[in-house]
Amino acid sequence: MPSLRYFSGYVDWERLEEFTAAIPQVKRLHANPARGLQMNSSERPLEIKKTIRSILQLKELTHLSGLLTGQMFTYKVLEDSNILKRIAKLPNLEYIYVPNPHDAEQWLRICRSDKGKCVGFDWLEEGVVEHPYNWGDFFQGFVRKY
Repeated sequence: MPSLRYFSGYVDWERLEEFTAAIPQVKRLHANPARGLQMNSSERPLEIKKTIRSILQLKELTHLSGLLTGQMFTYKVLEDSNILKRIAKLPNLEYIYVPNPHDAEQWLRICRSDKGKCVGFDWLEEGVVEHPYNWGDFFQGFVRKY
């Protein structure tokens, strides 16, 4: 799948690193865990490292959604572990969908200097960034009306 540019779907969390290695050129990634994750506090540091390692493989990534959502992380965990600053090192990454301080999910824009270094973050209003389900103009299927 080296030519894949947009992905929105479910990913087996145990194979996250393999999955991201298979899509090195992806620009927009929305990946939900394939099943609900129940993580205790002793597992969290390992999952954080695995998630960051997986994301940092994606050098062309511009938009990231799903991997850092409230299902896995709170805003406090993201801030305390410096996850946002660490993944902001990806040179092309512009937007990340994460829980905000009120635990509602929201797009965060990475502010960069003229040299491309992360100098901060801005919360974006809803609708500024296209919803991941619309990435790639794929047909989403029929909706049954009850």
